[in-house]
Amino acid sequence: MSIHLIVMAKAPVPGFAKTRLVPPLTPLQAAELAEAMLCDMLARPWSGFERHLCVSGESHHFEAAVRDGWKLSKQVDGDLGARLEAASSAAFAAGATAVAFLGTDAPDLPDAFMEDLKGALLGGAEVVIGPATDGGYYTLATATHAPLLFRDMPWSQPGLFEATVEAASAAGLMLHLLPPWSDVDEVNDLARFELRSSQSVLAGAQELAHLTNVKIGSLRVYTGSVGETLMGVEALTANHATLEIPAGATLFEQEAPADAIYLVQTGRVKLVRRVFREEHLVETLGPGGLLGEVALVAGATYPVSARALTPLLVARVPRERLESLLLERPDLALRLTRKLAVRVAHGQFRNAVFSLRSLSGRLLLQLQAESERASEQPADGLHQLPSDLPEALGAESALVDSNLRLLAADGLIALDGQGRFRIADRAAFERRLAFVELKDRFEP
Repeated sequence: MSIHLIVMAKAPVPGFAKTRLVPPLTPLQAAELAEAMLCDMLARPWSGFERHLCVSGESHHFEAAVRDGWKLSKQVDGDLGARLEAASSAAFAAGATAVAFLGTDAPDLPDAFMEDLKGALLGGAEVVIGPATDGGYYTLATATHAPLLFRDMPWSQPGLFEATVEAASAAGLMLHLLPPWSDVDEVNDLARFELRSSQSVLAGAQELAHLTNVKIGSLRVYTGSVGETLMGVEALTANHATLEIPAGATLFEQEAPADAIYLVQTGRVKLVRRVFREEHLVETLGPGGLLGEVALVAGATYPVSARALTPLLVARVPRERLESLLLERPDLALRLTRKLAVRVAHGQFRNAVFSLRSLSGRLLLQLQAESERASEQPADGLHQLPSDLPEALGAESALVDSNLRLLAADGLIALDGQGRFRIADRAAFERRLAFVELKDRFEP
């Protein structure tokens, strides 16, 4: 089977590449990141694929790829659909038995996903789609030229994946779905990419680390102690109200007007969102956790309810105090802006829990969050399981313990018998999570 892998790429030119990341990046920084991600994508071996690079912009930007064996072609004029359709038509005319499209926005896409794609095509699938977390897709593969998948589609819109699935189903094409993945299109995607590739040797990851640590400040979700909070504890703790909240009490209710932010000093709090008559866990926060800042700055209502899992000591900063602080301290305003960008991105990721009906899915998400929450990775790689884990997941302790043992038996996590865990096989863990998320979302 001759599968043509077609990478659709833009020339990494300032003002032309990654423009949706400007600001916070400058046009030059965005182009540097685009070039690094392109290099990462082209440097992968892509075993089992015939490599093609379909480009927009001057060809001299891609000379290194040609020297490395990539076959170069130019994108036609028109929208993305017209360009994909033309590339697909040319590939099948040149003898391809299948075509797989990729962009350059997900250079850390797991190899297992593309192996799954090849296996599906070899097994008879006519269309293979990898859904992106923003509602689009990161890859589309077809075993036949299918113009209907490229015409009248909501390009760059959240409904692209669903519209493509509907078109394939309406045409009677055998469809196979890959696990979901996120690419780097928008500013909110930067934090997620930085987080999952923080230890990566990819050029794109290293360039992003350089940009975020040196040029625009860290985009990571804050997970440190209360004394190091991004908001500046020395300013927030002046003239604030310190509240003692008993376990089970509510700090604020969903849809109540946002009139303050809360800084957790001791204890743990869970954020839940009510959908119809059911409450769904969004996340749990401990010391250093900041609550309500997005809604307060937006002048909106709280999107979630905050309930104390343990006795809490929290600092409450009312709107008036925060506004005066931001006027007095421009550095705090800048920090809050960065914090809000991260919080929105993190919230979009965590909102995936709303569609998870299974305990296994909620548990996987919680373990992932706990492993990411540690400000410093312990030498032995072990993280403490929250004592309130069963309550946070809305399940009996025995059932949670049983699921933990199953994950350990499958080699996804390791347990030390003292309430600590580590993710033993990160790639397998993420594949399992992606599978459960997809299963929970699309199964009736």
